[in-house]
Amino acid sequence: MPVIVWLNEYFGTTAENGKPFEEFKSYKAHEARVHALVTLPAVRAETFGRDIEAMLRSRLSFDEAIAGPGFSLMARQRLKTYRRDLEARLEQARL
Repeated sequence: MPVIVWLNEYFGTTAENGKPFEEFKSYKAHEARVHALVTLPAVRAETFGRDIEAMLRSRLSFDEAIAGPGFSLMARQRLKTYRRDLEARLEQARL
């Protein structure tokens, strides 16, 4: 069964001791099973991070948060930007 690895950099880099994830022994041992690596890049905590956290805390989808009244114009724009970036990463990974 193919595996998709999500590398979430929200709390910091996924590198360890200067080595990127792709060089970890555990990754190399299972690399043949990995269909894609999808990186969720670090974002500015004060802007994008706060908006994404509020969306998730409210249990809203991107569409619901963008269309709903609970987010400012700038917050909705940041969510649109982040969603476009995420969709491009998923497309690149052929998901």
